Amino acid sequence: MAFQPEAAQVAIFTAFDQPGIIYIEQRNTTQTNVLQRIFSLFWTVCVPAGFGALGVVVFNIEAQLMHAEIRGGMCSTAAFILANTAIQLPMMFVLSACVLTPTFALGNWEWETFGDQLLLYSANFLVWESMAQCFSIGHPLVGMLNYVQNWFTSLLFCGFVFRGTEVIWPFRLFYYIMPFQWFFNSAIYNVFSSASYDGTVACNATSCLLADDCTTCERGFYCPGGGNAALQCWGPDGPNILTSGHVSYEVVTPENHFARNLIILVAQAAVYKFGFILQMAQKSTACKVPKASSNVRV
Repeated sequence: MAFQPEAAQVAIFTAFDQPGIIYIEQRNTTQTNVLQRIFSLFWTVCVPAGFGALGVVVFNIEAQLMHAEIRGGMCSTAAFILANTAIQLPMMFVLSACVLTPTFALGNWEWETFGDQLLLYSANFLVWESMAQCFSIGHPLVGMLNYVQNWFTSLLFCGFVFRGTEVIWPFRLFYYIMPFQWFFNSAIYNVFSSASYDGTVACNATSCLLADDCTTCERGFYCPGGGNAALQCWGPDGPNILTSGHVSYEVVTPENHFARNLIILVAQAAVYKFGFILQMAQKSTACKVPKASSNVRV
């Protein structure tokens, strides 16, 4: 069956649209939908990154073909790496645009943050792409298992499931060396930094005492409606929402660490890319010493 690029594009956009469709209610900027927007962001990056396990097999086939061509003198290892990277880098931006365009449109995200999100998503996808290349040298099934293992570990230590700083050593190391923690810290900040949400009422100690459904006014606002509303009371704007989110999720912070997180993601991608280059160079130049024939007499 011939490959049809139009069908592939439809499949890609359909897969990336699913979180936006499932969490379509996040378009309504009310207090109950703050967490829904976080979950929608969570899946828009975790699902595409998980597809990289299939890339391990493709990269393995590509590496085997290139080994034969390099050892046959058709090209050099450096030429292959440069050509591969020249195609790979812009495609990370294309992939990120395919993810973010329907996500922003369906989720009613603030478009002024699209540029920062595009850089952040591209850097994150570059990490997983380079990781897939690094694990592709050797047996493809082992490489896929290593990739899925890293993907799941990064999900586990991303700052949502538990507080990474409370995990005992040496397991706490995963909290710092896996990419999702650094990605989500800036991605969530970008999503909420300029957002405004309805459902809060400004208050002070005096006005809170006069209101029947105001239980506390420590943050300068409360959500009318009683106990259930208070549990989902994040704040009227980005800084307040991020401050409230940090109480439950360590990865959510009201401070902007975009430059730091972007540099860390690019550095992680460089480490995996360097591992791929070393393995390619070693395997392309390695050769077996021919064994002496048992029939030859000296």
